[in-house]
Amino acid sequence: MKRIKYIIVIAALGLMPMSLHAMSLHYSFSGSPGGSIANTRMFSDSGVDLTVTAQKIEDGTSVEGPAFISQNLSGIGGCSVKELTDFNCNTAEDSTELDSSGDDEVLSFAVAGASSGLLLNSFTFMYYDTNNDQHDNFIFTVDGVALNGGVAFHASADNPWVVAVDFGEVVAYSSFSIRAISTPTSPSSFRILEMNATKLPEPGTLGMLVFGLAAVGFMRRRKR
Repeated sequence: MKRIKYIIVIAALGLMPMSLHAMSLHYSFSGSPGGSIANTRMFSDSGVDLTVTAQKIEDGTSVEGPAFISQNLSGIGGCSVKELTDFNCNTAEDSTELDSSGDDEVLSFAVAGASSGLLLNSFTFMYYDTNNDQHDNFIFTVDGVALNGGVAFHASADNPWVVAVDFGEVVAYSSFSIRAISTPTSPSSFRILEMNATKLPEPGTLGMLVFGLAAVGFMRRRKR
């Protein structure tokens, strides 16, 4: 009986390193050449889902309401109408209707399937007016908190943008968002082409490892 228990514990410990290993995830937001428009978009990798929505913020503060998600070869962006016939929503430059008057465009990502958190590694932006100083300014918010007090970062400085360069290690448990800062003379048209992240190990697995090690120690004591 003791030998059977010992074998079970050793087998469990042998399987744990696979569970403890952090999992690298990659999300491609690129769509068909013709593009498509929807209320929301969901992207999945290894059981971790990202549901994307868009919003428009007027005057830097008040939320005007939800926008649509436009998706094409350049990735995802916000759009104010739902018809593919609208030229601005279907081009690589995204919708100037969201940002031409100085309104900010926000892409929000709801996270599901990563109870221990999702380590955000990098984003690849698609932006189109590199002569515009304000064009590449973004505010990064994670789980409802604007990082670094809401100070904007510049995506054009390093694309793909590596999160740790500006903020250190950032873990999202439920959501994160990227908000483009815009002015009447500096529209914030942008898309996100892809994202890399890491799914962190489940806390229950760590507890099982501790329990397994304790069980081995207890059995050794009884043997003595």
